[in-house]
Amino acid sequence: MEVIKERGQIRPAEWPKETPGQQFREEHLKTPRSQWEFVKLLTVEDLQPSDEGTSSCALRYGADSQLAVFHVPGRGYFCTQQMCPRKFIFDETP
Repeated sequence: MEVIKERGQIRPAEWPKETPGQQFREEHLKTPRSQWEFVKLLTVEDLQPSDEGTSSCALRYGADSQLAVFHVPGRGYFCTQQMCPRKFIFDETP
């Protein structure tokens, strides 16, 4: 996270108004797909899903990764790295 110092305090820097997207592809990853594995980080009950509204939680995985997990009624479960989602464009081609 980029920070700036303002009035003697440190705060997160604001995103530029026009942030170019970045392509994310499998070849950008250090770990090959053959070594990927699922890791159970939380249970459905941890999110307390309901049909009333979106529920979410933030969690840390390892030393560097912060994840945001969401349940959206009628749409399912979603997980993203806890950062501005406009910063990345995910390539969904196999």
